Amino acid sequence: DHDLVFAVRSMLIEFRQPARLDDALDVTVGLRQCRRASLVLAQAIHRGGVLLLDAEVRVAALNASDFRPRAIPDALYGELKALEEFQVESDA
Repeated sequence: DHDLVFAVRSMLIEFRQPARLDDALDVTVGLRQCRRASLVLAQAIHRGGVLLLDAEVRVAALNASDFRPRAIPDALYGELKALEEFQVESDA
């Protein structure tokens, strides 16, 4: 009950190869950077070890009640900061 939501601010997506209907895909996400009021996430989609897509997603922390920017609460910030990864796997 933090009155907190995250909204996507921007995305950088590299479509490297197509996927097909019924492909078994591995989707991963990692926390690349945690700041006081925003996060940067790294996402990747692989099929059989081959990178199909990688993306960088920037999200902003907002008040759920009025959608204004706000800081991430200290307790949540500490937990997120502990999950931060600086090296994200990429086949690029």
